[in-house]
Amino acid sequence: MANYDVMVDLDFNDMYLATLTMKKVQRAVERGVEKGVEELAIRMKEKMIEFMGEYTLKDGDTLASSRLAQTINILPQATGIKIEVGGEYATFVEYGTGIVGSRNPHPMPDGWVYDPKGYGEDGWSYIKENGKVGWTAGQSSKPFVYRTWFWARGSVHNIVMKNVRREVKKVRGVR
Repeated sequence: MANYDVMVDLDFNDMYLATLTMKKVQRAVERGVEKGVEELAIRMKEKMIEFMGEYTLKDGDTLASSRLAQTINILPQATGIKIEVGGEYATFVEYGTGIVGSRNPHPMPDGWVYDPKGYGEDGWSYIKENGKVGWTAGQSSKPFVYRTWFWARGSVHNIVMKNVRREVKKVRGVR
């Protein structure tokens, strides 16, 4: 038998009061779900930055201190949570690129092509932000979005239910 830590006392001798209490409980559950989703969104952003901090960049900084980290936006939606990470290159950071990326692929590549132009070990040159020419054979995946989603998937129930219980316990007649 499941152990629920919210008990509702209803006096069925007064159906009006019982119905009123149940409506209050229903509204409290809805508020709890909303607050739970809001808390989840905040914690997902914190977790994403934490995961980004585990990926070191060429200059020694971590992905958490990059411009990409400043573009994170996690928004509650009517049907769930929307994760936005700005920057045209965010997908390439998440999934990896080139021959290097193919050696350390994303946990869920979903048809991602690591070396679409077939550069292989030869790699390719590109223009850096400072205007100089750089060379790369690609980069390994840094699946900070996937890891955040995976964490949220395992945490959503506890976070939302904590908020639901808190809101329901505010209703008179509920203990």
